[in-house]
Amino acid sequence: MAQEMPAVKVEGSEPRQTEPPKNATGQIYCSRPGCHNHISHFKTPSEWNKHMNKHGRPYRCTIPGCDQQFARASGMRRHVLEIHQVNSKEKWMCPYSDCDRSSGKGFSRKAQLTIHIHSLHPKQDCSESLHAEITQLQREVKEMNSRLNKMGMKLEQLRQQTGKDTRFTLSFLCGA
Repeated sequence: MAQEMPAVKVEGSEPRQTEPPKNATGQIYCSRPGCHNHISHFKTPSEWNKHMNKHGRPYRCTIPGCDQQFARASGMRRHVLEIHQVNSKEKWMCPYSDCDRSSGKGFSRKAQLTIHIHSLHPKQDCSESLHAEITQLQREVKEMNSRLNKMGMKLEQLRQQTGKDTRFTLSFLCGA
């Protein structure tokens, strides 16, 4: 399981009012000078807080030497995962072998790969597209086989350590 990254508040950022300001009719609004927000008021203090984070960008990248700041903790976490590849999961690779994204960097999200394919490879031959999809599925099967082999080795180590055949116990516990 991926380790949860802490949200780091930027030191020296302006302290925020604890209560959002309200106009004469009781509506919450942004009192920051020069704010050209298209929303004249906010329905909840939570909406106001999210808006105020855009002004202050209170979340700083946790990687030393990187000075990127973000309005939301989720944006900072995505940046750390995608740009710095901390705790990165599997990569989504472009299925077209002549593309520089078919190996190496790839994409951290399937949605990014889909956008890439539709924008850079829109007129690829259907048979090539089908071949590319098959290639991607073969990669996924290979990865799954690798994981299953590792699990099998761990099961064998468990058997050797306990001196017992754990297949029945594991199938009972895991519902297999």
